[in-house]
Amino acid sequence: GFIVTVSSFNLQIKRNADLNEAIQRIRKVAYGIEPGNLKESCEKAVEKFKNSTLEKEVVIAISEQFQALIDREKGRVNLKFAVRSSAIGEDGDDASSAGQNETFLGLRNIDEILDGVKKCWASLFTYQSIEYRRQHVQPLDSQMSVVVQTMVHSDCAGVLFSRHPVNGDPSKILITAYFGLG
Repeated sequence: GFIVTVSSFNLQIKRNADLNEAIQRIRKVAYGIEPGNLKESCEKAVEKFKNSTLEKEVVIAISEQFQALIDREKGRVNLKFAVRSSAIGEDGDDASSAGQNETFLGLRNIDEILDGVKKCWASLFTYQSIEYRRQHVQPLDSQMSVVVQTMVHSDCAGVLFSRHPVNGDPSKILITAYFGLG
């Protein structure tokens, strides 16, 4: 796989005044600097991200890395890819926001990958994600990298927590697994 770095995310925002304004609006409404509806502000920011045009340099870099990934996987049939969000500060000692932001599975081509990157970035500003960060005193205008990786063909998938995810007990592990794409 490969990583679409935070630098790409920052470039997208820096060159798109609408995105920057939408993020600033969320911050101002969330902190009571300006009146407004936080949920509506989040929805507008998400739509602006999804409808934005990716910067040329970002498209070129992702396209080159995606082609290199496909070239490395020669011989495998029915390649599918995952596009996964990875926000700064997502996991820490005090809070874990893993799962708050989007992941897209089963993508097949560059257009789906590029769209997935935008949707991952957009998910950083959903009401759910903003409220989680606000409740845990984390920066609302966080940043995100995105992981693009080849998926393995599987019948089931799961997660292993090396300590209990609810009470933090290190003597207990938790495994969850389900049939299907994961």
